[in-house]
Amino acid sequence: TPEPRTIYQMPGWPTSEKIEDALLLECPVGEVLPKPSDYKPSWAAVTAHNWLFRLSANSGEILEKVYLASHCKFRYLSWDMPQEVMAIKSTQLKLAATSRQTGIQQSVLYLLAIFRVWPLSFVGMLELDKKIFGNSMADVSVSHEMLIVTHNTGHVRLYSLQAISERFMEHPVDLGQEYSWNGKVGIVGKYPFGIPCNIKITETPDLLFEVSSLESAFQIGGYPWHYIITPNKKSQEGIFHVCSLKDHTLAKNGIQDMKCCSLEPDRISFHPDSSGRMLHMGPNLIKVLKLKKTESAKQQEVTE
Repeated sequence: TPEPRTIYQMPGWPTSEKIEDALLLECPVGEVLPKPSDYKPSWAAVTAHNWLFRLSANSGEILEKVYLASHCKFRYLSWDMPQEVMAIKSTQLKLAATSRQTGIQQSVLYLLAIFRVWPLSFVGMLELDKKIFGNSMADVSVSHEMLIVTHNTGHVRLYSLQAISERFMEHPVDLGQEYSWNGKVGIVGKYPFGIPCNIKITETPDLLFEVSSLESAFQIGGYPWHYIITPNKKSQEGIFHVCSLKDHTLAKNGIQDMKCCSLEPDRISFHPDSSGRMLHMGPNLIKVLKLKKTESAKQQEVTE
């Protein structure tokens, strides 16, 4: 068996500039892209010093770079729409010690920046504020054009990211554009200006969907849309329910329980290839599941 070979090796970066998170980018087939480098394999990376890099997957060369911000720390990179739209989330925002001593409460929990991939372009940045989404807000993510807000009560609430952008965007902004924000004028995406917070949510958006899940665990995917939760009871830990997003109907054979006794709990998720398949991973077994039509038009069946 041939051994893996090294294609290239990245130069050593100091800890203050290390790569925090990364995504592999696959160029779309049949589309005209602005640069020859857009047709080559690449990957997006967010660094500890708040740069978004697009790097060649063949050489590690930096093809594009965007400076994000100096007022917060960005760390998490994920897909909204796979290979189309990505989201970069900040670490949880904290007040300066002097502000905490005066009794000021931090209500903005995270910043979320949205980018289109081909070509790389800035969509917008928004603040996730407890004053808008509730004091129990614990975390936030995006998936398939939906903003997913989880709460420490176990509730998961979904909002339309597109509707939020259309309703609350102050100005559309392009990378490389001169822009005035926060009392400063600079070039969007360049150091030290970064990217502006151009989506200001001033009131609670329309709620699309709400469900309760143990530890706010929530997955969405499949066709038609389904979600995976664990019922919000400690006794249900390790048991997963696959339900229709449209009307909460439990799929036939939709309760998945490996009944495994292990220190490492089993996990379930939708396959990242957007096929709608599910992977149920236990300590010594991996099940590949899929949704299948049943005689009932309202219900799908989970099959292996």
